[in-house]
Parts: sequence; C-alpha cells; structure tokens
Amino acid sequence: MAMSWSTVNPDNSKKYHRVAIDEDASVIVSLGGYWNDYDDGYFSSNGGSSWTSINYTKERYAYSAVCDSDGSHILIARAYSGKQICYSVNSGSTWSCYNDENYHESCDCDADGSVGIAAVGSGTKDRVLVSTDSFANWSGKTVGSSNAYVTSVCCSRTNGSVMYAGTGARLYKSTDTGANWSEVRPAGDTNKSWGAVACSSDGSVVIACVGDHSGGTTGSVYTSTDSGANWTERTGPGTACWDAVDMSDDGDMIILGGFDNGATNRQPLYWSKDGGANWTKESLLASGYGWCSVRCSGDGTKFAAGNMDYDKYVRIGTYTAVVAPTVTTQDVTDKAKTTGTGNGNITNTGGENCTRRGFCYKAGTSGDPTTADSVVYDDGSYGTGAYTKGITGLSAGTAYRVRAYAVNSEGTGYGTTVDYVTTSEKTLSKASRGRIKKNALTKITIRGRIKKTVTKYL
Repeated sequence: MAMSWSTVNPDNSKKYHRVAIDEDASVIVSLGGYWNDYDDGYFSSNGGSSWTSINYTKERYAYSAVCDSDGSHILIARAYSGKQICYSVNSGSTWSCYNDENYHESCDCDADGSVGIAAVGSGTKDRVLVSTDSFANWSGKTVGSSNAYVTSVCCSRTNGSVMYAGTGARLYKSTDTGANWSEVRPAGDTNKSWGAVACSSDGSVVIACVGDHSGGTTGSVYTSTDSGANWTERTGPGTACWDAVDMSDDGDMIILGGFDNGATNRQPLYWSKDGGANWTKESLLASGYGWCSVRCSGDGTKFAAGNMDYDKYVRIGTYTAVVAPTVTTQDVTDKAKTTGTGNGNITNTGGENCTRRGFCYKAGTSGDPTTADSVVYDDGSYGTGAYTKGITGLSAGTAYRVRAYAVNSEGTGYGTTVDYVTTSEKTLSKASRGRIKKNALTKITIRGRIKKTVTKYL
C-alpha cells in the first residue's frame, strides 16, 4: 500500500482532536479539543513512543495547532473560554500566550517558525493576527470587507510572505505578509464559508474548501495552481463540511478532512498525490462525526489526523511513493520452430502489486522491444517472483529480441533484452538420396515421390 496508518495516544483515558507534526513526524503535538478533554495537551519528540504534558494554561479549547519543520516552534490557536494564541519556541519546554480575548479557529506558520498567522473568529470581523518575530509580538490585519469572521488561514512555508484567509463569505490573499489583501475566490462561488485553506511552500498552489466549524455548511473543494487567479472544482471528495486541509511544499500531496454529509460521505478523510486530480478515501473510523484536524509534512511523506470524538487516537500516516516495477529477463527456453517460453522475474513491485506481467518481442538483432511491439501477458495482482509465458506465432529460423515487463499504477518496468533464434528447417537436395543416416533425423517429410524432396528438422 502507498499509505499506511498507525495510532498514537499519550493518555488512553482522554480524546485528542487537534494535532501538529514536524517534517518527519518525530515531533507530534496532540491536543484535547473543545468538546471534551479540552484541558489536555501532550508533546512527543520520538514519534509518539513517549509523551510530555504541555501545560500551557487551563481551559485551553485548542482549535488548531501547527509546528515548524523541526518541531521547535509550536503555535496553538484557542477559542471559547481559551481566547488566546499560545506558543513555544523551545519544543514545548516553556509556553507563552498572547491574550486578545477573541476566538482563534485556525493558525499556521512558515518552515522556521519566524512568521505566524492566526484567524480572529470573534470581536472584529475580517481580521487576522500576524507575527514576524517568532510569535513574540502580534499585530491585527484587516483582510477585506466581507463582514464575516475569518475561519481559516495559511501561509507559505518558504518565508511566510504569501498568506490566504477564508471568511464566512470570501477568500483573500496577501503577498506581503499580511500588509495588503485582495479577493481570490472561484468564479460564481459567492458568500461561501471557507472552512479550510492550505498552500504550497511558495504560495502558488492553493486549496480552499467550503465548510464551517459548526458543521452547518457543506460544499466543494477547489484548487488553484496560479496563486488563486483561476480555480478548478475537485469533485473527487464530493461535498462535506470541510474543516481541515494541508498540503506538501510542492502542492502535490494533499490531506483533507471534514464532518459527515449524511450517509453519502461518512467520516470524510481523503488524500491526493496529484494536486487534487484524484483522491483516495481512508475509512479509519467505524462511527463518529469526522475529522477536524489534519497536517502534512513538507515533503508529503508524513500525515497526521485528529477526529472529532469517536475514539482516543491521533492517526499518523506514512506515504511511500509508488514507482514502476523492477523486472529482469532470463533466456528463452523450450525453443522450437514457431514458439518459445519467456522467463522473467519481478524483483521489486515498486510499492504496490503489479496488475500485468508479460513479455514484449520483435524480430531482428538490434533495438529493445516495448509494449508497442508484439506482447504476451497475464493480468492479475502480482507480487515479486519469477514467472513464465509462452510465446507463439513466430517464424522459423528467425532472430527475435525478447524482454520481460510488468505494470503498476505508476508505469511499466522492463527487464534487459535477450536474443532468441527459432529453430529452422533444412531441405535436402535430390543428390542426397540414400545418404540419410539412421540417427540423423527425428522426422522426415516426403513430398511427392521419395526421390524428389526430403526435409529434415535440425
């Protein structure tokens, strides 16, 4: 499988909804949510093998969490009775809080933790808080005039200069660390509540998802590869109340989570490896509302997901990229006038079972055959190991080039090319009559009278 999942939990008696990870998921921040177990938070520096309590104040009501690439800088957005932005610059050893008595439902930071952004979900509308000194100081920025609260934010990992902010009605972008903002939203999608937004390391690739944190709004998912100038609706995940999304530095790997959309999209947790063109749904919950927190490492190989209230575990996902299979070719056996047996071996499936294996061949003594030439194959689900396949319909006494191949979702893997010459036939002249030795033939063919033509197989 390309994606594998494991579970971690610092305290089996509590439920943890909000999660953040560093680049390789060795650092994990696991936080209680706002429905229950809201005053608990833990930090792990060894992938969840052991945990340290992070007591960053009581009544935390963590709504969002993020950490930089090495896990040294951690940012937590809080709402309800929390109404703070809490942060650590020493991997959770000590904590500080910025108190502005407003809800904060989303936060993000750049790769080294020098720039941070937090949504303001109460008090003044159309407002975010921005820090450019590793969370020590924060300043308010007005993103637009939608007359709605900001519900989702993100910033570019490279240096945090590109920022996106979704409100209950509009989607905005800044290219100067929040100093100025402009509206960027899919055409015709007016007055949507943008529940989740994420961008690539340079901010040119962005995904925006319709939803709200109360679960009352459902909608679609949109992506842009030109900094929000043009958008594509991604129908693969369907509609849901999308509450969380994150993507890799290049924008190819995306993880998406949300609340139920009735019976048609239960516990929606999806991932894409091609920028949202195709999606895979993960069925990790037997029941419950869905997923409210997701994170993706910059290289797109590690994921984290926290669910609303079904169980007590944070999920850690590991993606292994699938590549074309590795195949070897052995000599053709069972040689005959018009047939032979190909021999191949799949030595590495490339990360998933192969769906086809076989041999390609062509007449001649130079050049490598491909699947565009003559082929024989079997379809199925194939792991590593040797295989054979009969090759028929050949011409006698002819040189062929043969090589093994196997196919998976990422392409075709070929072995080396081997040469094969079919057996030939020899016609004896009339002068050879009476000189055929008893042990020289295994079969004779008589055409007309015996004195005319005799054919022997070599």
